[in-house]
Amino acid sequence: MITRFIKFFTYLFTYLPTCSKNHQRALDAMQLNLETESRNKLEAMRVKKKLEQDINDLEMTLDGVNKAKAETERNFKKYQQQIRDLQQVKFLLCTEVYPLSQSLVIRSLRYY
Repeated sequence: MITRFIKFFTYLFTYLPTCSKNHQRALDAMQLNLETESRNKLEAMRVKKKLEQDINDLEMTLDGVNKAKAETERNFKKYQQQIRDLQQVKFLLCTEVYPLSQSLVIRSLRYY
């Protein structure tokens, strides 16, 4: 029985230091992974915050561009209406005023 205990304790004393070293290596590896994951999480949060800020900036820029576009469209429609009005005036000049002025010139030439 005593020899059995001696063998058991001898086995434990030879196995425990190896087991302890293996456990320590595993703990060190886990600690390193935890530190790496923490750094990566912080970096991801920083990038996320920067991207959110970029999105906000782009949305503000888009609002400004949309307002400028709406202003341009209003001006364009106003200019189109002015062109239509000028075309109507030109048409009236060509169809009514010009022939009338020609007949007036002809009448005035008759009296000379």
